[in-house]
Amino acid sequence: MMQCSPYPNTIADLAIRQDANKVIDKKSGLAQFLAMPNTAHHTMAETMAPTAIGGRLRLIREAFGLSKSEISDMLEIERSHWSRFEGGQRAIPYDKASRLVDRFGVSLDFIILGRISGMEFDTVEKLRRAGLDA
Repeated sequence: MMQCSPYPNTIADLAIRQDANKVIDKKSGLAQFLAMPNTAHHTMAETMAPTAIGGRLRLIREAFGLSKSEISDMLEIERSHWSRFEGGQRAIPYDKASRLVDRFGVSLDFIILGRISGMEFDTVEKLRRAGLDA
């Protein structure tokens, strides 16, 4: 079983930790999960893939008309770090993702899962103009 640090610093760590205390009833929950069509598993894996998350980070940056340098300065990180987040080569730490949520009105659900529900209409429209397919 994969162990997470006691102080998670990426959104992926938080997602793993969030289900750590859940108990799956072998007869119902696990059997239902295994019986699900493979396309559902692939879709979720593709949605949460580092490159997909990076694409959504790029979309946020472009929707708000920022350069890589400007968003790096706003997050107080080196430009190379942002480039790695956006390129899907490095997971964005939760504190940096939280700044994006606070500053731009996007949700963590959007950053990680690509879900737009619950976000303000204006924010979704900016994302659509920048190329969001939803």
